Amino acid sequence: MTDSALSREAFEATTALAERFMMTSADGQMKYAVGGFYALLLTEAAACATRAQQAALAGDPKAEVGASASAVLAAAAACETYLSEFLARAEMFRVLDASTTAGMRGERDAQQQWKELIKARGVKFDFKTSAEYARVGCLFHLRNQIAHRNSRLDIQDSWPERLRECVRQGVIPVEKGTFYDWAVMAYRHPVASWAHETADRWLGIAGAAIHFTC
Repeated sequence: MTDSALSREAFEATTALAERFMMTSADGQMKYAVGGFYALLLTEAAACATRAQQAALAGDPKAEVGASASAVLAAAAACETYLSEFLARAEMFRVLDASTTAGMRGERDAQQQWKELIKARGVKFDFKTSAEYARVGCLFHLRNQIAHRNSRLDIQDSWPERLRECVRQGVIPVEKGTFYDWAVMAYRHPVASWAHETADRWLGIAGAAIHFTC
């Protein structure tokens, strides 16, 4: 197979998945960016939430745990992927300066990244009172606890520090009751549905706020 045939095959395979496919000439090289993976991840979060609910109805707690954890991971990844794909578009069309995009990319806190992006777009947004902003922050905290689980000896019915306020305020819809490991309460189908709904609502609100036409 020739190089041109390989390139055509790669292009077709990529654009079959992409919502946007961008390319530009910079520094004497062709550069590319693909958008739309956030939508695939959001769809996967919904599918996992449905699978978690079905597992609960079937009395299969292990399947419910796996599907619920997967829903949280996919939902949080959808939010981060959307922001990352937006920055690639913003860089290509020069709607944000290079230092601003570099600063956002260097920020390790995903919720803070969104805050900086919305501010950079000149949008008035009350971060202190926004329920959606609080929810997506708790989603990121829960994702981090799942992806970077730090199992340790602890007292009964205790939550990781970064999840305590989310649980106390009822942002994350966990059941009340006694438990030995917080994950037993968090990896449940109501949380899986909450994760998908949180990501979907946040992307709708924040996406409308930062939108620009290419």
